[in-house]
Amino acid sequence: MRPRQRPSPLHALLAGLLLGACAHAPPPAPEPPAEVRGEAPPITEAARRALAGTWVYAGGAAEQAQVDEAVARATADMGFLERGFAAQALGDRARPRDRYTLSFDGST
Repeated sequence: MRPRQRPSPLHALLAGLLLGACAHAPPPAPEPPAEVRGEAPPITEAARRALAGTWVYAGGAAEQAQVDEAVARATADMGFLERGFAAQALGDRARPRDRYTLSFDGST
């Protein structure tokens, strides 16, 4: 059995540098969000009357085509299998609905 040799100063220096490179400060704690409000400001009665009701989409084929183009751009870099699923899911969610209904209940 050979006696154990002491590491050379170069080896010790390299080991120290490697260990030092691995040791790093923890990431900074996330900053707390700006003031968070508990409730939205109240809506005036005039605004409620003006906004409440059923709104019908008045866009046309040009707006629909823009949605399809945006979905195609968003999914262009995806793989073959992912692109089909993502394009369908994004398209279904991004297309405007035929109509929207707004109503108010108390302050909401």
